[in-house]
Amino acid sequence: MKNRSFVAALAALVILVLAGCGGGGTPIIGGGGGGGTGGGGDERISASYTGAANTEYGCFYGQPSRLDLAQSFAGDGQWISRASFSVYRTGVGAGTYVVDVQSDVGGLPSGVVLATSNPVPTASLSPTPAWQDFVFVSPIRCQTGVTYWVILRKVGGTNVVGEGLIAKANTDPNSYPQGRIVSRGEAWQEIGNDALFRVYTRL
Repeated sequence: MKNRSFVAALAALVILVLAGCGGGGTPIIGGGGGGGTGGGGDERISASYTGAANTEYGCFYGQPSRLDLAQSFAGDGQWISRASFSVYRTGVGAGTYVVDVQSDVGGLPSGVVLATSNPVPTASLSPTPAWQDFVFVSPIRCQTGVTYWVILRKVGGTNVVGEGLIAKANTDPNSYPQGRIVSRGEAWQEIGNDALFRVYTRL
């Protein structure tokens, strides 16, 4: 009898624990992490454009000068944990790709790097369009409604024409109304409307 009572009580406790782990709201992309300097909660897509692509832009190093791509987005007040772009590589090449988070000045990247992702080797990129994640080493907390930039750039490598990374994009002005894509050789310039991108934040 005592054993049956114990089993019943244990089963009730398990049900309560499982109930506490559930709940509705925004779908969770990744589970909570715990400590660190911040951003250890549930991960969600904060800003994105994932629709159809009707154009594409290159991101290279040394052809004859570097060519970076940047996408702006509006902050949601949470910790920026990673960014993703729909990209593919041309050739294999050396070097790596990273994504920086920068603040905005006058509608362009400020040059002030707030966070940098872990490097992704060029050779590990897909030769066909695919989503590539860039995870930030130290997540930073953004301000709600403030404009930020995620900047895709190559670090090192060879100056071989035709070897680099191609990012998919869309020229529809309504693709992501709160941002735009720009490119930098010697200076930043507008090239289209939006990259196919995702910015993830943690609570």
